Amino acid sequence: MNRNEFKRLIREYAFIEDRDLSGCNMSNLDLTETRFLRCNLSDVNLSDTNLTQAMFESCTLTGANLQGANLAHVMLIKCDLTAANLAKTTMDNGLISECNLTGAALYFSVWSSSIAQECHFEQATFKGANLQGTIIKIAIYVIVICLNYISKR
Repeated sequence: MNRNEFKRLIREYAFIEDRDLSGCNMSNLDLTETRFLRCNLSDVNLSDTNLTQAMFESCTLTGANLQGANLAHVMLIKCDLTAANLAKTTMDNGLISECNLTGAALYFSVWSSSIAQECHFEQATFKGANLQGTIIKIAIYVIVICLNYISKR
């Protein structure tokens, strides 16, 4: 899907379901309150995009470029963001739940008053990131790892 086709789709629908949008250039668009459900957004360019109050549920965003995106009040639920570029993103009052952010780049991101729960951040890079006021709930994984270690001893 090219950029013009995507812009037409957004004008017609605020809810996008079961679409393959991989590789699409959505940079610098206003996608406020747009809902994505079970979409393939691999390698999309969402850089400098306004995603205020957007929702992504069960979407694939592997290798997606979200650098500089506005993620205020965004919801990412059960999404795969493996190797996604989230550098210089701003998120205020956002929710990231049950997402895979393995290898994601979060350089110089500013996330405040947000919650990341039950997410995988293995090999993610946070250099220069400011996560003040953000709650990262990973205790369940720590407990499971510790219990597995203790039970094997």
